[in-house]
Parts: sequence; structure tokens; C-alpha cells
Amino acid sequence: ERQFGKNHPDTLGSLNNLAGLYQSLERYELAEPLYKRAVKAYQHVLGKEHPDTLTSLNDLASLYYNLERYELAETYYKKALKGYERNLGPNHPDTLRSVNNLAGLYENLERYDLAKSYYKRALKGLEKRLGKDHPNTLATVNNLALFYADEYEFDLAETFFKRVITSNERVLGKTHPRTLISANNFAIYHFDLGNWQVAESILDETTTTFSERSKRFGTQSLTVQQKSISQRNLYIYKIYLKAAYQLAKQNKTKQTLLARKTFTRLQWTQGLGVSQALSQMAARFGARNDGLARLIRERQDLVQDWKQQDEQLFKALGLPKAQRKAVNERNIRKRLNLTEQRLTKIDAVLKTNFPDYAAIANSEPLDIEQVQAELRDDEALIYFVDTQEREETPEETFIWVVTKEALKWLRSPLGTKPLEQAVMRLRCGLDGGNWMDKTKAATCQKLIKSEYDRSHYRRGRPLPFDTALAHKLFQELLAPANSLIKNKKLILVPSGPLTSLPFQVLISDQPKPGASLKEMAWLIKDHDLTVLPSVSSLRALRRNAKVSQARTPFIGFGNPLLLGQNGQDKRAFQVKPCQFNTKLASNQHQVPQLTLRGGLTQFYRGGQANIQQLRYMSPLPETASELCAVAKALKGKSEAIKLGEQATETTIKQLSKQGALKNARIIHFATHGLLAGETEQLLKARAEPALVMIPPKQNKANKYDDGLLTASEVTQLKLDADWVILSACNTAGGEKPGAEPMSGLAKAFFYAGARALLVSHWYVESKATVTLITSSINAQNQNKFLGRAGALRAGMIKMLANDSTAHPSLWAPFVLIGEGAKASSN
Repeated sequence: ERQFGKNHPDTLGSLNNLAGLYQSLERYELAEPLYKRAVKAYQHVLGKEHPDTLTSLNDLASLYYNLERYELAETYYKKALKGYERNLGPNHPDTLRSVNNLAGLYENLERYDLAKSYYKRALKGLEKRLGKDHPNTLATVNNLALFYADEYEFDLAETFFKRVITSNERVLGKTHPRTLISANNFAIYHFDLGNWQVAESILDETTTTFSERSKRFGTQSLTVQQKSISQRNLYIYKIYLKAAYQLAKQNKTKQTLLARKTFTRLQWTQGLGVSQALSQMAARFGARNDGLARLIRERQDLVQDWKQQDEQLFKALGLPKAQRKAVNERNIRKRLNLTEQRLTKIDAVLKTNFPDYAAIANSEPLDIEQVQAELRDDEALIYFVDTQEREETPEETFIWVVTKEALKWLRSPLGTKPLEQAVMRLRCGLDGGNWMDKTKAATCQKLIKSEYDRSHYRRGRPLPFDTALAHKLFQELLAPANSLIKNKKLILVPSGPLTSLPFQVLISDQPKPGASLKEMAWLIKDHDLTVLPSVSSLRALRRNAKVSQARTPFIGFGNPLLLGQNGQDKRAFQVKPCQFNTKLASNQHQVPQLTLRGGLTQFYRGGQANIQQLRYMSPLPETASELCAVAKALKGKSEAIKLGEQATETTIKQLSKQGALKNARIIHFATHGLLAGETEQLLKARAEPALVMIPPKQNKANKYDDGLLTASEVTQLKLDADWVILSACNTAGGEKPGAEPMSGLAKAFFYAGARALLVSHWYVESKATVTLITSSINAQNQNKFLGRAGALRAGMIKMLANDSTAHPSLWAPFVLIGEGAKASSN
């Protein structure tokens, strides 16, 4: 715009691309005005029927299609088509693309005769112009296959499905993503017909290949979008799971085999970002060999080269017949083959010469036997995968319960949507933050069907926790496994909505009328609970990051100098340093009130914090009590507690550079914690989750210190910690609801070198946090055989014994993620 002006074609091309990005991100409210501006400007500058104008018009029509504004979509699709026909001819690829778009629209509107005629026209033109095996032609063949399947013309559907698969195999190869996608469509066709054997067989093969590609080339897809293969194909993996279960019902002899196979296969869909961070951290601890480092670097370069060559091949195949060059295509294929051969050799060397690295670096799923090898006699691993309905199969959740000696594959009738509703209802009785916001409070009132409202919350009335629902969830999710999990420590691997649920609030026995909260049969009373981001992280944590070399017991950061919303709250400035020469050091700093670690205001601007707004967050003087008490319990030194003006990003980064952080067994942050989603709309740059430190003096932010320790900055720290305590609000939350069992902050700390994290699910009350953390640490100090999960359980049970702290909103926000067993020692 500055160089060429707002209406220059290059400017408009950039504008259209930005609109396309917003459309792909489903931020339609941003995409629509940009598309409209681009269309209007193109029409003014280039004319109404210039190809660029028509492309922008077609994109706007696609936006309206996605928004289900079908009349507008039809209008703009038709305008684009007429323009293409007049200017480019009836069989130009852009014209035929527009024809194909109209066919899809008419199919969606159930105007099947029109849809069929447009599909046939598109196919005939593409075959003539581009050839029968061109990717665009095959895309239309695939559309026709799906169309005939929906119309119950099964013979025609199978003919077209098989044509797509055969052509893709011949042109791209059996393992190319496009070939696999066409095979998946054929499998779903059989799934919808109830042909479980055929559907399972095809999906078994395609998901195996997708998994192998993830293993070989990483979790990135081989397309420009660079989306995760596992995430992009999550739906397919779940359809495979549902087909396998239906097949197991038909054929009992295959039940055990299918239970084992699906357990391993579904792991590719879950928590790969976190488990990969775990593996990288573990591998870094083990990699001290120059030869290994060189091989790793070469492998990374080869994978990147493979992706680029694959993209080039697909572009070459997508050219019109007259422009395609057979020699160029052969050269690209040759280079791809050579790259694959070299990758195979490197993987073989890594497996032979560096077996530990090879076992962990790829974050490969673990099979049942491998999990059982890692489990102790008193442990049970429970893995959950929720699914949505598809044709004749309902919403359902599948559960694998694995102990040292046994496996049980269970099904719950609660699928994705019912679980979402149940978790939201429970959290209305747990998270006070839901009652601070009018919209959320109104939603909660509808969900729980209670007279409880914001005024009750402000007056201090306990949150309306639904004990009956907590028991129902236990009955549906865990009760069928009671015989296996009795007296066991539970290692939980949740997915979907269950990642937002602290399992300790489930109730194992039917609540008795009039019973108090402390009398309930909470799950935490009977079991140590640990959460894992993925099954594979069990091995990475236990085998390769067991022993910390750290010698300092504790480092803590808290009480950043914040001034509150009025800018006059000086409580944080009045806190004194920790002093351990008194008998009651833990009571040295009295908690003045119950405060929530939240109250987010607009403090981000252009990628760095708006320091003045950041400084107006609520002060947390009570966090000094928490840190001093924990340090006292751990026999730490007062100088290891960085409060007030010492709680800065600069301090943390300097301690990391000096090796002090790496020498600390426990690192404790007691401050505000912010999720990426809380700041996303306030950023011009990419939002990140962060911990709030003291804002820099004179309100001058810089790249080194802007008052926020972000996830990307955490990854640069050097840690060797047995655990990191994030005593900050909502650090267990995923970046999107149900996305992962921890936020980007937690991922970052794993990558930096933490073995376990104590993180919170909602905005925590400071006084309750002090009680829980200190009780847990004291319990571990008093029992040297007690692991981290056991220590947390002891702290929760102690709070449950007191009527004033028995409400789960006070004792249940924290979960232990990572290694919950006893910390190893040298």
C-alpha cells in the first residue's frame, strides 16, 4: 500500500491472500470485508471480467458457501462462471473449477439433477483439457463418487472410487497423502453401509501408512499448509476406531487383537506436540556424541528437502499437459527416492548405534507390551478417546485400561458432545471465573438449571458443584474398570473434553442425601492421580529423564510489583523478604484476603506487553507467603526466593545463563498465568501463553524483558527440574477447549527440562493454593517414599478434612502432569 497504493494489483493480490488466510482460520468476520474490498477494487482497476477479478469473486462465493448463505454463494458463483466462460472459454481449468463449485453447492442444496449435470460437465472438460489422471480431474471424479454414494447409486460410486484410487496409486504412489485420502473416502463409504470388515481393512492400511509417514517425516504434513498429519486425519483415525469396535462386536475372536491395534494406532492423534517436546528434552539429555549430533542435523535437512521436492512434484503434475516435462518429473522422483534411501540408512544407524535416542526421538506410540514394561505393579494407565456419531454409530468414548498384567477395552455411551456438556456443567461449580463474566454466568445458569447467579458468587456463596453428575461420570468412565484399578495409582491420558476435567473431582459412590462435601467418595481419596499428555511420554519420562543432577532444592518467583486497576494498590511493595531464622517462617507473611489470579486487562500491543496496562493487574502479595512456606518446607535458602523487584524476566534468564535454574530440583512460579486465547485478539503478532513478571522500569519494554515470560522464552531456559510448580491461573488449559491436556506453557517447560508440572485448571484462590502446595510438599518431606502424585493427593485429602476448604473449587484445581512417581536420586 505504501509503495504502490491501495488499488495496485499486487496490493489487491496480497489483500485477497489475507482474506483467504482468515477464511481458512474460520475468522469469517475478518475475511468477508477484505474479499468485498478486493472484488470492488479489482472491478474498478482491472474490469469486471478480468481473471483476477473473477478469482476474487469466486473466493467470496466460497466464503458465503462456508457461511451457509447459499443464495449469495450461488449468485457470485454464477457471475464468476459467466465471466470465465466469456473470457477464458468453456473448458479452461478456471472455468471448470467454477463449474465444480456450483455442482457442490447444488448437491448441498439437494438439487441433485443440477449437481449431477455440473459434475459431469466439469469431468468431461477436465479430462479433455488436462487428462484423465490430472489431480484436478481426479478431484472431480472423487466428488462424483461421493455424489453417487449419497444418491444410493452404489455401482457407480464404487466405479468412481476405484478409479480415483487406481489413478492416484499409478501417478503419485500408494503412500502419497492424496492416494490415502481417496482410499479413506472409499472406506467411509463402506462404513456408512455397515461393511465393518471392509472399512476396517482399508482404514487399517491407510492409518498405518499415515502413521509411518509421521514417523519418517515428522508430524508436519507434506503440503504447503504444514498441518499436522495426525490432526488433519483425526477424524479418519476415529472412524477406524469405531469400525474396529463394531467388527469386534461381530467377531469376538478378534476383540483382543483389535483392542491392542487401536490402542497403538490412536496414539498418533493425541498430544504429539507435547510428547515430541518430552522426547526432544529427553534426547537432549542423552545426546553427548558429536556423531549423533551430525546425524540428527543431516536427517532434519533431508526431511525438509523431501517435503520441498514432494511439493515440487505435485506442482509439476498439476500443470496442463502441454506444459508438463517428463524429464523434470523423473528427476524429482529420483531425488525423492535417493532422499528416502538415505533416511532409511540414517534411521538404521541411529537404531543400532544410538538405540536410546532412536526409541524416544520420534515420539512413537507404545504398544500394550511396552506400556506394561514401564508400569509398576501398583499402577494402571487409562487412555480415553472420544468420538462423534457417524451414520448408524452413536457418539461414544473408548477406554483402554492397562495394568502390569492385564488389558481391558471399554466403551462409554458418552461421546464428544455429551462429555463437553458434562465437563462444562462441572466446571460451573468449580471455576469462579465463570461467574465473573456475565455471558459465562448466563451460560452456567442454563447448564446447571439453578437459581445460583453472579450475586451469590459475589457474596461468597459456595459454587454449585453437581455431585450427582460427578458420580455419573465416574460410573460411565471408570466404574467398569473397578476390578483392575482397585488400589492402583492411576496414570490418565485424556483427550477432547476430558482434558479440561480434573479427574479428582469424580465421585465413586452414590452421594448420600445431606452428606457434606468432605464425606463424598472423591476419586482422589482412593488413588494417586497423574496426567500424561500422551501414552508415549511415559517411556520418555521414565527411561531418559529420570535422574536430576540438580543440587539446590528450590527456586521460587512471585509477588511481581503490580498496582491493581486503580494504580494505587501498594500491597506488593510492602512485602518483606523471606527470613528463615524464625520458628514460624511459613506464617511470616499473612494472606490478607482471598484473591483470584486473573483479572486480565488489555496489555498486549504489537507482540510486546503494554507495560502500563500490565502493571495494573491485581497485586499478589500473598504469593510471598506461599513461596516462603514452600522454601521453608524444602529447607531452601531465603535468597532463592525472588520476590517483588527481583521477580523479573531478566532475573530468570540470567539465572538460566548462570546455571542456577538447571541446579534447582523444584522451580516454583506464583503469579498470574495467561493463556494464548486470552490475548489472541489483542495481538498484532502471534499470541502466546505467559507468566506475568514485574514490568520493566520506566514502562520501557524490550525483546529481552517486557514483563511476560512467554512460552517461547521458556523453551530457551535450561532446566533439570524434578518438577515445576505453576501456581498460576489456568496453566492446565489447552490453547483451544479440549485441544490438549496442558497449555503451551506446560509444553515449553517440558522442552526446557522439567519432568513433572503442577498446573491449575482454573483461576486459583491464593489462600487455598498456599495451603495445598505447602501441605503437599510437607507430606513428601515427611515420607521419603512418597511420590509427587502421592504428595499432591495428601495435600488434597488434608484440605478435604476441613469443612472450610472441602469445596473442590479450592482443593481440586491442580493436576500433576508428567512423572508422578517418587523422584529419583543419585
